[in-house]
Amino acid sequence: MGDIVTTHRTTIGSGIDHVLAIAGLTIREVWRRRFLAIAFGLGAACVALFGVGVHFAQLDVLRRGAGRSLIMDSAFNLMVMAGLYAESFLGIMAAVLIAVPAMAGETASHTLDVLAVKPFRRATLVVGKWLGLACVLALYVGALAAGTIGVTWALSGYVPPRPAEGVALMALEAIVLMSITLLGGTRLSVVANGALSLGLYGLAFIGGWLEQIGGFTRSDALVDIGIVTSLLVPSEAIWKKAAHIMQTTVVNDLAISPFSVANPPSAAMVVYTVVYVAALVVAATYALERRDL
Repeated sequence: MGDIVTTHRTTIGSGIDHVLAIAGLTIREVWRRRFLAIAFGLGAACVALFGVGVHFAQLDVLRRGAGRSLIMDSAFNLMVMAGLYAESFLGIMAAVLIAVPAMAGETASHTLDVLAVKPFRRATLVVGKWLGLACVLALYVGALAAGTIGVTWALSGYVPPRPAEGVALMALEAIVLMSITLLGGTRLSVVANGALSLGLYGLAFIGGWLEQIGGFTRSDALVDIGIVTSLLVPSEAIWKKAAHIMQTTVVNDLAISPFSVANPPSAAMVVYTVVYVAALVVAATYALERRDL
């Protein structure tokens, strides 16, 4: 009995080691393609440009002799949310671009043929790749958002509410699209997979705004359309949740920002999204297990 338990623990340990090894290889592969260098360079340029805007806004406040007030905090909150919204989009693009070649590209180049004969299951390959890509995205989105929030704090002293939770949700939004793309890569070509992923993001984006409009105009039909698209692709719903918790109560209640949410997603939507991502990973594993490499 003791030998069986020891063998089981050894097997689990080896499986985790293999997952971590593949995750590390995936991160190095993303770096080898110079994606991270280019993405972080452009991201730094965006943060710098945003900082210039905050600098001149703060100078205008000081020139007018206006101190910290509810109105000024709301104005800086709007600036921060605009910056984070742009970075949310960059995170989505990064998610698709790094995940597209992760399966489809390596299948076309026969890299998976070599990996498939290694002494571990294909499920280990999928989970390892997913983990590596998720780490890259969390680092990328987190760095951009931290830069935007940090620059705003350094120049104006303003910090949005609950920034850590909001940034974590932004990373989750990007991971949703990455997981969809990873699943698509087990069956589709690089071009087809990229087109599908971006198309689904567009669907979620439009559905989210229809729900937003429906909430303000009290149109049940538009709200229902938004809810359905959120269940199909929850990326936009997660962004709305992030935006809602990082905006001030005044901004949310008065709906004076384009990022104000009439019907903010609940915590249950976050739980649903986590389960949704896990289901995508399971589906990608199943699809790869059944694929003839």
